[in-house]
Amino acid sequence: MMMKKPGFIELFALFTAIILSFSPASSQVIDKRIETSSGWHELSMDQWLESIRDRISHPPQITCAFARMNIAGTIDAEEAEKLATVGLFKSASDKMTDAINFYDHPELLSDREKTNQKRFYERRSLYEYLLLERAFFYRKDDKPEKALADLQRILAKPRNSDTISGKVSLELALLKRFDQAKIALDKALQENAYLESGAHDYLRAYIAENQNRKEEALSSYWIAANRYARRGEESASIACLEKVRKICSMKDSRKNIQFKDLKPPRENIELVKKLIEFVATSNDCFNIEKLAELTKQDLRTKANGEVFTVTKNDDLINPVSRVDLHAPDKLSKTLTLGFNHQKCSLHKTDIEKILRVLKPVPPIVKWIDPVSSVETYEIPSGILELTFQKSGFKSLLSARILTREAAYVRNPFRIDLMVD
Repeated sequence: MMMKKPGFIELFALFTAIILSFSPASSQVIDKRIETSSGWHELSMDQWLESIRDRISHPPQITCAFARMNIAGTIDAEEAEKLATVGLFKSASDKMTDAINFYDHPELLSDREKTNQKRFYERRSLYEYLLLERAFFYRKDDKPEKALADLQRILAKPRNSDTISGKVSLELALLKRFDQAKIALDKALQENAYLESGAHDYLRAYIAENQNRKEEALSSYWIAANRYARRGEESASIACLEKVRKICSMKDSRKNIQFKDLKPPRENIELVKKLIEFVATSNDCFNIEKLAELTKQDLRTKANGEVFTVTKNDDLINPVSRVDLHAPDKLSKTLTLGFNHQKCSLHKTDIEKILRVLKPVPPIVKWIDPVSSVETYEIPSGILELTFQKSGFKSLLSARILTREAAYVRNPFRIDLMVD
């Protein structure tokens, strides 16, 4: 049987596939699994626009991001945002220009605002954010040069907020201006050392990959994969591991790395185990002195009797990140223990022997959470609620201990009062 000769459409498709296979990394787009990860909203203007759409569809009426300052010029910005939500990006950029022109003239500042440094900084921050919005509108309207000009005006300022610098970095990367994107991202992370997240690591790797800096890209994708896994975001972690496998050389041990091969952090794991054993077996797990000893935390008491954790710099290495005790009276007490799962990942299997002897009970309240699950047990002091991640390393996030009075008598959200 003779094979049919390929037609024009088939030949064109084949030619396109060949061209794309040799295209540089800059032709890629951000992985959808990353775009839906936590932290990406701090960088993405597209997600910002989604939040605007949500606010439009639900009263009260939409307001500009900085309208809380109650200063003139925000009306045009609001109108621009509304136009953008329905895809009218050219009209949105024109309307945003009207808003920007107001802040572009220092003579319009009142004498009071000229002498008030905080007020002046608020106006300047608003001006930079409006430039960022207009740059986003220009990019969506396929006017990359105009978008780039606005982004460069923002970076030319002596100081930008870390939030704005991060968003500028992603916008520059999407415009394939990777050198400037790297400068903006470095600037954001220098302004705020605590800003780093899987999203920022992925963006750093994405920029490095498109600059052919493979070692830095490989390192940053690897860090992002582990950071996402610790946060319980398995799909985003897998997306990063796919990048690692793609970039690795054949001799690299990570060439065939899978999610199951990642190792969760286990620093001070015995401390967390001992703490869970204490609250699961003790008749007096609300004992402040014992809690301070076990958690190695400086616990303080408020005037109303509540106990809380005093945060210190070295708390970053302590697996117990939070201790809160609410005890309005002798019978009704609630103790909440938060865990630093970025440093210490305790899996349910680690405390299986402890949980095996406890009696499972129905949940106190209905939990509808896509990222975590709750298990409830009866213990000598009352009720124990354990919250675990649903994916990733499935780490223990928190433990909540309630007396029966707090759980069933004075809890307005208990399950028997809730109706589907």
